[in-house]
Amino acid sequence: MTTFREIGKLSQEHGRVSRWVPTIVGRVTEPAAGSSSEPADEYTIDELAQKSGFTARNIRSFQVHGMLPPPARRGRLGYYGPAHLERLRLIERLQGDGFSRAAIGSLVKAWEAGHSLGDVLGFEEELTSFFHDAPMPRISMAALEKLFGNEPAVLDTAVRIGFLIPDEAGGEFSIANPTLMAIGGELRAASIPLDVAMDQAEFLRDRSDEIAEHFVDMFQKVVWQPFVDRGAPQDELAEVTERLRRFKPLIARSVNAALDESMAKAVSRFVKEINLPDLIGEG
Repeated sequence: MTTFREIGKLSQEHGRVSRWVPTIVGRVTEPAAGSSSEPADEYTIDELAQKSGFTARNIRSFQVHGMLPPPARRGRLGYYGPAHLERLRLIERLQGDGFSRAAIGSLVKAWEAGHSLGDVLGFEEELTSFFHDAPMPRISMAALEKLFGNEPAVLDTAVRIGFLIPDEAGGEFSIANPTLMAIGGELRAASIPLDVAMDQAEFLRDRSDEIAEHFVDMFQKVVWQPFVDRGAPQDELAEVTERLRRFKPLIARSVNAALDESMAKAVSRFVKEINLPDLIGEG
């Protein structure tokens, strides 16, 4: 059975929904018989294998397992398009994350069971709104040292906690969260030691991961699993989508409200501990 979390992982890899319409429903439209128009990009199975890095045997196997739509047929030849190539790239990433062939094919098969395309895409759009689909910016080692100095221990920590992702050659890094990277630069400019800032970043990442898992588990238990237990009725998917749409801003508001309250308590306690009025009076 496909879980909300598994669909979330699959949807994250899809990127923008409009690019994935053919792959979501697992079909590629075949040109009408006798049509002389040809797609701008099309490949035979051998050409698709060369572009994707998979073997022709792999490609045929993916079709058998419901992971890849069949090619459009013209005469005795089958032709694949950009949607097939994107699906193969998705399969490669998901296999790298440990997904089985059955798991990769399960979402497509579930949606083919009767849900309308509009309902499916609506739910997919809400899921993908939780993810950043823009390419991660890159930074060289020289640029890092210019921003933050030459501190190997701090760099190792940034890589370990996933803020920086080194490329295979070792000369550049992908920045997983540019906003946090910019904040780190501002903290350094404010004379906060970089190792201290990195400790705070790691602490924040751990706590935010915990909060995110809590909210996702809540949605799965309260909304998604009951929907699945009822047989995932088509006429209820729009309502589930609407509840998911309202979910994201509520998370942000609740986290910000709780943090504001906690900050007020912490600062109040700090002011009492340092006895600020007396300290100012003595100055």
